[in-house]
Amino acid sequence: MAEAVTGPVTGGRPVPWPREALERSDERGAGAGTEPFDEYTARFAPG
Repeated sequence: MAEAVTGPVTGGRPVPWPREALERSDERGAGAGTEPFDEYTARFAPG
């Protein structure tokens, strides 16, 4: 079985890996049918 790979976490929430144009990631994700990053990571935040 493959081991799960996780990225950095701050305050219990995932932190995105460095990438270009982070400020446009929600806009690009919407074009691909994904939810905004803050909504996605909120599902993993404690309490």
